Amino acid sequence: MKLPGAKSQSAMEYVTTYGWAILILTIAVLVIVTSGFLTPKPINLCFFQYNFTCTSYTINSNGILNVSILQRTGYNITTTYMGCDSNASSSPILSYIPANVPNGGSFSETLQCYSSGKDFNSTLGAYYKGYIILEYTSSISGYAHTVAGRIIYNIN
Repeated sequence: MKLPGAKSQSAMEYVTTYGWAILILTIAVLVIVTSGFLTPKPINLCFFQYNFTCTSYTINSNGILNVSILQRTGYNITTTYMGCDSNASSSPILSYIPANVPNGGSFSETLQCYSSGKDFNSTLGAYYKGYIILEYTSSISGYAHTVAGRIIYNIN
């Protein structure tokens, strides 16, 4: 024997169950979106291929790079020049006072970064993508070596 309104009760339970599920899902999505969990963080990278490591680095909106580099070549070096450019060339970017750096030692420098041959200037939130060019002389061989590091920095 069927009770009158049984279909109505079943339909009402169905709508209520799905209503709660949709409400909980909406709240969960709202919490995730407003918490900034899905907002990408700015990526800052500075790296060299061989025997050199960026230990700290910043670039301001006027293109001034402050960088500290650790060298692990296995021998003492004398840095001869260093520069920062959006291209991996060293022509317009020469800027450095020579320094003697022992193996395992670090050195710091402040440089002007260039983009397409001009001083880099940007607004906050923009990215600088370029190269750090370093020339040094080995204390063992006396030969000059050039290494290029990559820098990607969100101006903040």
